[in-house]
Amino acid sequence: MQLVSYSPIWDQAAIYYGIPPQDLQWIGNMYYITFFVLAPFCIKPLLVRLDLSLHLIGVISAIGAWIIWIGGQSYLMTMIGLFIIGISDAMILIVPVCNQNVHYEVLSEKWFSIFERLLATSLGSFFQYIGMAFAYGFSSFYFKITDEQSVVNTKIEEMNLMIAIFNTVGAILLLMFLRNRPPHPASNSDNIVKDTIWKSTVKMLTKEESVIDLMALGIFIGLGWVYTTIISFEMYPYGYTQAEVAINGTVYQISGVAVGLWASMKLDSQAKQGIQPDYDRYIKIFTTIGMITLIFEAFVIEYLGFWMLLFVNFAMGVGLNSFYPIAIQAYVEKLYPATELVLVTGLLCLANVFIIKLK
Repeated sequence: MQLVSYSPIWDQAAIYYGIPPQDLQWIGNMYYITFFVLAPFCIKPLLVRLDLSLHLIGVISAIGAWIIWIGGQSYLMTMIGLFIIGISDAMILIVPVCNQNVHYEVLSEKWFSIFERLLATSLGSFFQYIGMAFAYGFSSFYFKITDEQSVVNTKIEEMNLMIAIFNTVGAILLLMFLRNRPPHPASNSDNIVKDTIWKSTVKMLTKEESVIDLMALGIFIGLGWVYTTIISFEMYPYGYTQAEVAINGTVYQISGVAVGLWASMKLDSQAKQGIQPDYDRYIKIFTTIGMITLIFEAFVIEYLGFWMLLFVNFAMGVGLNSFYPIAIQAYVEKLYPATELVLVTGLLCLANVFIIKLK
């Protein structure tokens, strides 16, 4: 949340830490690099004991957030805190994955019936977007362009304290309520023999269709994630106010969540009727919308009024965010019986690398 929270106040946040504005991007890069390096090593613990793994990462994430707050204006302490948070997110981002066709999931299969799992998986995936929308909107309205730097410094410390508290509450909820499985699991997935981690990795990296899907989906996911952090840079030069930037950024996130959940329910309904969910059609529609609106905005943004730009960002949110869990579903089904955590880890690692290149 730190990087998203700082996006609307980029220059002031750089002054707060006493660094050049371009160096502030390493707050995000630390997170992305940590995920890329550590996520492959998180697969085995999650497969062995999901509950204990998530209990641990909840505590680790809270510790990282408190280090950032305690460190105050220390850029080094912030980077250390983000490294620790990155360790936890290396696990948490890959948890809500599933394979509708073969009835096997890491989290949602244990708690939901087969006809509810795509929606459950989408909720697990989209909650990160809701958190990002909240962080972006809060930061945009909490800070004012007219604030003096001393006021900005105080507000940044208050915001970091709130983030630490939210992380702590999340850790407590994980410790209190998350179990490895319910008393009566929703499926017999434990009896399904999956490929080993190594065999799944080889399959992911050597099958031609898998490599093409990996590249295409990873780039789209990375593009959707990075747009949130650059929307303020895109709008401020054309005279948009901080409130207008905040509204556009929030609409971009929420539109993807709303339409993505709608699509998930439609696909669950197909499964309930005994029809193979039509993942490809939704993926093609969403990604086409995303690319058309992205190119359109790049060429005409300086001529767009607020309401037209809001519509464009709504459409872009639908195009770049809605397809995320649906694309994961389709990808892991193609490589069955590969281990889903391996495939999703590879996909998200590529997305993180693409984000670093874009920035």
